[in-house]
Amino acid sequence: MQLSFSDKASVFFINPYARPAALFALVGVMLFFAFLPKTDFRSPYFQFGSIATAYGYVLGKENTNNHYNDRPIQEITYQYSIGNEKYTSSSFSSVLDVTKGDEVLIEYLVNTPNYSRIKGSDGAPFPLETILFISCFAVIGLGWTYRNLLRAQRILAILDDTHVVVGARGQADSTNEEINDRTVYMLNYNYQVNEQDYTHSFKTQHPGDFREFETLLSNRSLPSSAVMASSLPVKIKMKLQEKLRLS
Repeated sequence: MQLSFSDKASVFFINPYARPAALFALVGVMLFFAFLPKTDFRSPYFQFGSIATAYGYVLGKENTNNHYNDRPIQEITYQYSIGNEKYTSSSFSSVLDVTKGDEVLIEYLVNTPNYSRIKGSDGAPFPLETILFISCFAVIGLGWTYRNLLRAQRILAILDDTHVVVGARGQADSTNEEINDRTVYMLNYNYQVNEQDYTHSFKTQHPGDFREFETLLSNRSLPSSAVMASSLPVKIKMKLQEKLRLS
């Protein structure tokens, strides 16, 4: 059956949670890339490592393309000495007001003295745990959306090679899930293809909305894959009826 892009999109959004999942993923990804250039990836070293201090002086500073609270994040280059060794490094900050030649207090790792930052700067304004927390939203949203895409792909495969069957309602089993204080049920419909028995199962909060016998659409090549005909968008049901009538 020929389906337009909008038809395929409507199949994806059959699941009522598809929109919030896609929105969750979009917001998570946007926040991830917004915070990424402002994240201090060195912060865990200074949280858990052995730190010493030394004085150094500023070699120069330069504005980056990033801002925090409408203030530009600056890259401040500095030099400091540990024993007879001189080190040059840089820190990022939107709050430090320093100029070339100013003396600054440097924090460095005892075991890796070339790993340092200006005391009072947090690298960029956000520690690493911030981006890790935000990335969880992106991963959950993308995973949720991916599951919906797989479900839509399965339904589209059924519509492309449709076999109409009648499903007989079996027992509705309550799950351990609740949404808005309503129990979620697993509803089972049994059907036959070529004298083989199959079961189509799906979750619902309203098992009473479904009849004892329902029309199911099965995939001819993979009869164990089925979808409830009544769950399809109206436009697709009309196209499907036309296809079946012509065939």
